[in-house]
Amino acid sequence: MPAANGLAERSLDQNPAYGMLLQYSCVIVIGGSLTTKTPKEMLMNKLLQDESCEGSRLACGFVCGIVLAIAVGSAPATARAGAVHGPWTLGHGDLSVTYSGTGTSFGSEVHLHSGAVVDGEVLTADDHGEPDEIQIVVPGSANLKRIDNPSGYFEGAAEGYNFTGTEFNATGAAVGGNLWVLGGSADAAHYGTPFVGLSAEEVTGTWNPNSISLTLGTVTFDGSAYGTTGGVFSFYSEEGDPMWSSIGGTQLPVSLVPGAGHMHGLMFFSQPGTYQVTLLASGLLAGEGGPVTGSAVYTFQVVPEPSSIALAGLGAAGALAAGWRRRRRAAGENSAFAEAAR
Repeated sequence: MPAANGLAERSLDQNPAYGMLLQYSCVIVIGGSLTTKTPKEMLMNKLLQDESCEGSRLACGFVCGIVLAIAVGSAPATARAGAVHGPWTLGHGDLSVTYSGTGTSFGSEVHLHSGAVVDGEVLTADDHGEPDEIQIVVPGSANLKRIDNPSGYFEGAAEGYNFTGTEFNATGAAVGGNLWVLGGSADAAHYGTPFVGLSAEEVTGTWNPNSISLTLGTVTFDGSAYGTTGGVFSFYSEEGDPMWSSIGGTQLPVSLVPGAGHMHGLMFFSQPGTYQVTLLASGLLAGEGGPVTGSAVYTFQVVPEPSSIALAGLGAAGALAAGWRRRRRAAGENSAFAEAAR
């Protein structure tokens, strides 16, 4: 368990209060004597075998395990190198179309910028992940509700917001009902959410016209974890114009300039649960290159309230899925865009 111990050790370094709680937990719960060992010494020397914790080692170990779990779940650790996977909870990133210059299928990735937090780790440089290995977490703090809130915070200022107009009917939320929102950079920082964009910056080649078109494909929703049904995903421009909605009627293409195109907007979710959002990409190479198409599926996990336990579960599921998918890719599979284009 060296990797797990390392994560717990770093978390205790970054959370001295949890370290103190760990040292006192045996005394508070079962009346044992206070250990003189540091939290890291207790961790590395396997507390359950240490004589400094008197009384019921099982109870003491249980409480200390809870403390360590809270410490690990509450503090980002250092960044890992290479492709990342797991829950994306904070920071800037893009759902990106990629193209290396050959073939008739687009590639895809989640391009994560320095400072983004993925699987509890702060990235110190730009990195990337496969769309099926990243879960974009939309926390309870993003539930702004479909209301007129003149004292709320949105668009980077405490000037309120109003989602009650008929233009927001494409969100699928009733006026006054719940509505989770991923907004701009300042909003993401204020509400503690990922700042999500769309990008064609990783596309090379010459295109005619000079644009890559993105449209919405299928959206599947699973709200069984929260007893919800009928979740709706929608995407609006920064000006508040509806572009896409999973309930239909609003399906306008988003045009991105190859090699430079980058767009931000508003993403809305009407219910807590898991959304599998398919994006379709298309473009026409100049000359006799012909059309290039593809699709990729991105996962949004919308939760009713922040939960370290829920995020830990997402990370474990993501790690298991990542191992299986990497083995599958080794057998010769291509990217999500290329697979869907076959």
